[in-house]
Amino acid sequence: MIFIKYIFILLMTFTFQAWSSEFFSLGTIDPDFCIIVLLYISIKDGGMIGTIFGFFIGLFIDLSSGTNQFFGLTPLVYTTTGYFSSFLKGENERLNKIYFTFIWVTILLIQFLIFSISEIARWSNL
Repeated sequence: MIFIKYIFILLMTFTFQAWSSEFFSLGTIDPDFCIIVLLYISIKDGGMIGTIFGFFIGLFIDLSSGTNQFFGLTPLVYTTTGYFSSFLKGENERLNKIYFTFIWVTILLIQFLIFSISEIARWSNL
């Protein structure tokens, strides 16, 4: 039952992201609402569910984008993001709010860094 609920939430999030990404974009930077949902799922339910949903979110994003040169990079990055953010399960009450926020922002920045390096590699091969 939990998988059906999260699949429905992810499909709605992906649909919202596809329709509204141009509205919320800043120049060439597009928002990624799916990663926010993945962070929520991983922190709430733990590593196994976060890792599985991270893989399927990344695979769905890879399959929906037609101009993806590095096929499989998105599922890999989303899987690792789901896995590492699952270490924050239950830490919200134990850690200081600043440390907790710093950790999940660091996870997101590492994901952004990996995608930026892959874009640089793609543009340097042209």
